[in-house]
Amino acid sequence: MAITYHAGRRLQGNETTYTNVTTSSNGSTGNGSNNSSGFSQVTGKIGYGFSQSSGNYAINNQSWGLGNDGWSFNFWCIPQSASGNDYYLQFTETAGWRNVFYMYNAQTENGGGFQPRFIDDIGTNMGLTSVALTNGSWNMITVTWTPTEDAYKVYKNGVLLYTETYTATNAGNFGTPNRNWYLGNYNGTTASTYASRANGMDEWSWWTAPLTQADITELYNGGTGIKAKDLTSANKIKLKVYYDFEDSVNGTLTNQAPTTATYTAQDTKPTNVQAGSRYEETNTRKMYHYTDPLILDEDFDYATQTLADASWITNATNVRVNVSTNKLGFAWTSSTPNQQCYYDLGASVSETEWVLRFVVNYSTLTTAGTHLPIADIKLSGSSSSANYPLAASQISFQLSAGSGSANVYFKSTNTSGGGEVSPTAVAWNPTIGTNYYVEMIRTSATHATLNVRTGSHSGTMVTNFPMNLTTINSGCTGLRYIRLQQYPNSFGNITGTLDDLKFYNGATSTDNIWKELGT
Repeated sequence: MAITYHAGRRLQGNETTYTNVTTSSNGSTGNGSNNSSGFSQVTGKIGYGFSQSSGNYAINNQSWGLGNDGWSFNFWCIPQSASGNDYYLQFTETAGWRNVFYMYNAQTENGGGFQPRFIDDIGTNMGLTSVALTNGSWNMITVTWTPTEDAYKVYKNGVLLYTETYTATNAGNFGTPNRNWYLGNYNGTTASTYASRANGMDEWSWWTAPLTQADITELYNGGTGIKAKDLTSANKIKLKVYYDFEDSVNGTLTNQAPTTATYTAQDTKPTNVQAGSRYEETNTRKMYHYTDPLILDEDFDYATQTLADASWITNATNVRVNVSTNKLGFAWTSSTPNQQCYYDLGASVSETEWVLRFVVNYSTLTTAGTHLPIADIKLSGSSSSANYPLAASQISFQLSAGSGSANVYFKSTNTSGGGEVSPTAVAWNPTIGTNYYVEMIRTSATHATLNVRTGSHSGTMVTNFPMNLTTINSGCTGLRYIRLQQYPNSFGNITGTLDDLKFYNGATSTDNIWKELGT
């Protein structure tokens, strides 16, 4: 049924069952032909899968491609533990290096890990952030392209690890017709650098739409997986190619994507309504409220210093809201450990979804000898400054500044002092006097992303970002304090300001959201 609008900001919608809807499947034109005998049948994630020692399956000169309307790939794999690279998919021209797309797990290149790479139609080589895969175990990988956002998203085991944007020419369009596709080693190349020796591959699917988080969660199914053709959302009709690897090994790889599909779709809830609107899903009797996830909007504009100090509690005058500049200033010098300022959100926040945004500007970054000043901006479960060595739950953005160089750590800790830096620290040398737009996004109970941009929160991503916290410590709970702190045993100087701080709870974006009552 269509959305109906009633007085008092009330809306009604429904779920609708669609039967025998024509899909975008290629049918037999998406079959793959085997180029070698280097495949073996193994126990798959669902039924059977294939392992590879060499060779590939070619899907040649197809009249279809990725296109600029959005797309997704989803598959399961067991990476090899030996040296070399696992090539999973390549999409190439018959000649030249234009409109090339490939996905591989590098054992010996680019720092290791799974990585999609692209070469656009002007020859720009682009590589997305690497993702660590677990050798010897099934990993579900999802890569999506959303053209309206110029955004690639990479997921592992159903969890969004990062989003990256590109504005290069045709950054998402690697689908000019009549190109060659390959599953397995690169373009038939036999050199070890390009060989594919994945210990397992299963449930390959390609969609002509960016899958949603709900779609990906359903495909992951708590780690047991489901067949792509069994997806229940409206994107079910966007399944174009699906290999379940139940074929005879080294024979034809059959496209199992159905030509028709039946699914149940939820009426799209409008977003051009007022916050506080109520939506009733008539056939399920579920109720939703349209809410603003913003719970703190801090511009540090206080009438008096007393009021500022009552909101942002400090243990030192050199980390404090400055009512003259309307910024939170920090000026840490040699041997001033555990000086901090914090804000109490009043209650523990979501343990799966939140966004912390702020603007940071550094005016001094120096070292004294070999000792580096360390500035930490965090969401913490403790207001105490005396928590070194990190015996408190927290997720933190930490800058370790040296003479001519600096590193950023993105880490979680728990009340036992257990810490994890994930990934390894990256080099970042902030330009003095430049505003940097920092965004910490918690995307699940175990994952978070750190973005640093210039210009705005949608501006240019700084080199080496985003960073992805791929494991958040068990016990990292009860987060409620936003803290800015210097660590002990830090010598040198690090000064600057914090401004325009916002915190969004229960969401992974800054937009208003429909939230089911009782959840």
